[in-house]
Amino acid sequence: MSTNAAKLLWTLVLALVLAGCTGLAGEPRIVATLVMPTATAEPRPPSTAPDVAVGAQIFAARCVSCHGANGAGNGELVLAGQVGAMSSFQDAATASVQRPTAWYGTITYGRIANLMPPWNNALSEAERWAVAMYSYTLHYTPAQLALGAEVYRDFCAACHGDSGRGDGPDAPTLREPPGNLTDPEAMLALSDEHIYITIAEGAGEMPAFADDLSEDEMRAAVAYTRTLALANADAIGQIVEAAQPVATPEVGASVSAQLAAETTAEALAVGTVVGQITNGTAGGVVPPDLTVVLYRLDQQLNQTQYETQADAGGAYRIEGVPFDASSNYVATVTYRDRLFTSGVAAGTGETLNLPVTIYELTEDPSVLSISGVVTQVNAVGTSLEVTQVMSFSNRSDRAFSTSQAASDGRAISIAVPLPVGSVIAGLINQGRYVIAPDQYTIFDTVPVLPGDEHVVHFVYIVPYDSSGAVIEQPIVYDLNGQVRLLLSPDTLSATSDQLTPLGVETIGQRRLRSYGGALTLTAGDALRYTLSGAPAASADAGGGGVTANSLPLVILAVIGLQVVIFSSIYLLIDQRRRRAAPALSKAQLIDALIRQVAELDAEFEAGKIEKSVYERQRALLKDRLAVHIEKEGVSK
Repeated sequence: MSTNAAKLLWTLVLALVLAGCTGLAGEPRIVATLVMPTATAEPRPPSTAPDVAVGAQIFAARCVSCHGANGAGNGELVLAGQVGAMSSFQDAATASVQRPTAWYGTITYGRIANLMPPWNNALSEAERWAVAMYSYTLHYTPAQLALGAEVYRDFCAACHGDSGRGDGPDAPTLREPPGNLTDPEAMLALSDEHIYITIAEGAGEMPAFADDLSEDEMRAAVAYTRTLALANADAIGQIVEAAQPVATPEVGASVSAQLAAETTAEALAVGTVVGQITNGTAGGVVPPDLTVVLYRLDQQLNQTQYETQADAGGAYRIEGVPFDASSNYVATVTYRDRLFTSGVAAGTGETLNLPVTIYELTEDPSVLSISGVVTQVNAVGTSLEVTQVMSFSNRSDRAFSTSQAASDGRAISIAVPLPVGSVIAGLINQGRYVIAPDQYTIFDTVPVLPGDEHVVHFVYIVPYDSSGAVIEQPIVYDLNGQVRLLLSPDTLSATSDQLTPLGVETIGQRRLRSYGGALTLTAGDALRYTLSGAPAASADAGGGGVTANSLPLVILAVIGLQVVIFSSIYLLIDQRRRRAAPALSKAQLIDALIRQVAELDAEFEAGKIEKSVYERQRALLKDRLAVHIEKEGVSK
């Protein structure tokens, strides 16, 4: 990654998570933080019923190339390997635990990891809700809906009414009026699983039906109840024949062949892409005949590829490229087995200039420093769900990347160790990161470029109980910058000799206890704090679970399509050159945990760890080891 696109990407991400953390003029103030989508942070449900028939039309026109005509995740781009495997909408597990508001949010803001673009500019709010509810309900079957109608008639209509408006014959006898099941603002904020639990266990004056109905009958009642807040619900599952798609040129096809395949109902302007390759390292040269690959990505991230050779001076030129303002263009160069890119630009005018800067490499970690850290902790039940963002800077004029290879053969750039006892719950970009065999270290494979803000973000889980949790996260590079810790719920508190309490902040409708400080730590030190206090009883009470899938919704809401475009290019190239990584066996994982116990013992005996910290970390390791040994014994 290089030049303006990368700088814009990392600068915007950094601005999102570290805004207000510089504190140069006084106490730091949170302007924007990593607030996870929740019932309050997710988009509001619509006031009018989404039209499923309209959603079917949009799905056929916009979504089938990835998701398949029937939503099974077998679209042509998936089958061709251009997009990774994805979940089937026909599988109830894909949707049932998600709220439609979250589903709509994914459509609105996109999802980086799956190369899904945001649709907030291409579709109206009503259209996005229509396609959201069409795709959300694809796992309902006609037989299930018919059974659900029978169950509703026999068990629900007396109170809720035949149409679900809460006007059944028994409604006047109730202390509280029955819910209006046709109200989209109320119904689309509830997941299928929430509705199912309400039917099974009851709520208020509503009786529990678990003893009267089978699970299949209750699931069918959920499906039918969902239709009451939708328009044209008879279109659920209806497959609309999509218009004949425009052919996507094969990789390596000639420009003339690509132009022939690009023919559309509306002729596109044709222009020229030019650029100059420069070496940003002092004394570095540009080798002759570097290959330049130009990508054109339309609004659906369908890609067309053009290839040429730069001349001896590093200049390149590609003529006959279709230009349109809704597509984005980026040039890439592979140098020393690392990928460098131009900025991302729209195709306007007659000539598009996309310069590319390459760099020589360095493995000297002293050129790196951590310039900012934001950690958001959500305590739920017996776990701490931790989302962390780190910003790195490179003070040299070389790209930082090591000769150490990950298990899949890619070169590792930076390593981020996690606290002992952590379980990695999600990586925001699966194609970029690699988990180390010890399961406690995350490797980044993207080089850290000079002058850029290089941001890594991930999610992990730490066990938590009433006695609290001691968190010690090793720092393997110098840290010189603002560190912010955000705790949810606000019943949670921290003690730390590094971070200062900043009070309770209200972000949206969530209250987060905040700590921060400008820290200067050297490589080998650790971020340290102790957490205590009552966790939330459930994910909903705590403001929603932190997941790898939910985090991009927050980032994309600010950054938009530029992030998706760059991530798409990186992943498309990465998919072609990666080798499958062998899965870590249970025996290897057990060996790694045993080594960690031994290393922890050695550090304690050498006086490097306090006894209380040592005992807690060793107990966490032993608990995790016992679980894996038990599973290994069962598997045998």
